[in-house]
Amino acid sequence: MIENRRGLTIFSHTMLILGIRRHFIPAVRRLRGGDAG
Repeated sequence: MIENRRGLTIFSHTMLILGIRRHFIPAVRRLRGGDAG
């Protein structure tokens, strides 16, 4: 049970990080590109 819970936690954290990156990186590019030119 502990190992399964740990695996699920790692999986959820990974998905959370991927989701944040997916939304965050385009926003940063938009800010840099938009402000620059």
